[in-house]
Amino acid sequence: LAARHRGLEGYRGRGTPLAEAVGLARMARQWCRVQKEESSGWSPVGVVSGGEYGVPEGLVFSLPSRCVEGAWQVEAGLALSEDIQAGITEQVTSLQRELTVAMETKS
Repeated sequence: LAARHRGLEGYRGRGTPLAEAVGLARMARQWCRVQKEESSGWSPVGVVSGGEYGVPEGLVFSLPSRCVEGAWQVEAGLALSEDIQAGITEQVTSLQRELTVAMETKS
């Protein structure tokens, strides 16, 4: 739990979106460093898709990723069962529907 909040100490309670973003960025960098030191495997990480696994390019989605030289990189080419691929397709459809509703509401 302590590692999860590392970098947030000076910002907690201020309530500004910028402060929260700074804390989250620090936490993500630290997590990336820990992943690099402790594991050669991948972790599910919310990243902007480049079109991997049938997820449309530009959609933020949880994809298998690993930390490479301080940045998250999608681990492409993993074999997926039909059930997993169907779940991804279902989630993508749901996210696209939510995005459409949000954009219509904005207009």
